[in-house]
Amino acid sequence: MIVGKSKTWQIVLTYALTGFVLHGCGVVYRQANAWEGHDIEQLIESWGEADSQLDLGQEFRAYTWLSESDDCEHTFTTQNDKIIGVSDTGCSG
Repeated sequence: MIVGKSKTWQIVLTYALTGFVLHGCGVVYRQANAWEGHDIEQLIESWGEADSQLDLGQEFRAYTWLSESDDCEHTFTTQNDKIIGVSDTGCSG
C-alpha cells in the first residue's frame, strides 16, 4: 500500500512542477512581448548581451537570447535599434 501512495504523490508532484514550469515560461513570454517599441539597448541592459545577433540588412537586426532553464529561445527584431517584433521558440505562453 505504501508503494501505491508513493506513486500517487509522484504523479501529483510531477503535475504540480509541470504547471509551475509552464507558468514561469508564460511569464517570460509576456515579459518578452512587453519590450516591443523599446530601444534594444534597454533590453541588453536588463537581460545582458544577446547569445547571437544577425544583421538582416539595412536598418534591421535580430538579437537572440537562449534560456536553458525553460528551453526557450527569444528573438527580438529591431529596426533602427527599436524592437519591432518578438518571436519565442520552444516556449509556452
